[in-house]
Amino acid sequence: MFIHNAEWHEKESFRLLPINLNCPYNEMLYDCENKVLMIISKDKKQKPMFIPAINKKGKTITLRRTKELQQERQIIEMYYEYFLEDMEDIKDMIDLVAVNNLHPILRILDDE
Repeated sequence: MFIHNAEWHEKESFRLLPINLNCPYNEMLYDCENKVLMIISKDKKQKPMFIPAINKKGKTITLRRTKELQQERQIIEMYYEYFLEDMEDIKDMIDLVAVNNLHPILRILDDE
């Protein structure tokens, strides 16, 4: 994976992007506010979720009494997500997957 500079909630941060098709992850993002490395896998799962119901014209349906949006249960295909919170685990993961693990942006991990 390739580390590059990025912003997270208007703060300096970084992301990791896959550089070949064999990489098991779609993306990794560092949340500097919560000090968490978010890992998005290429593996998918089916997850039930409630989403706003729509009519035949594609407009959302509002309940008459409460004026709230009517909800319907749908099965959504989503990527698995993992969260590393321990700073040593974050550094170990970056060393394991990053081809440019000496990138200057990683200094923010030491500032934490």
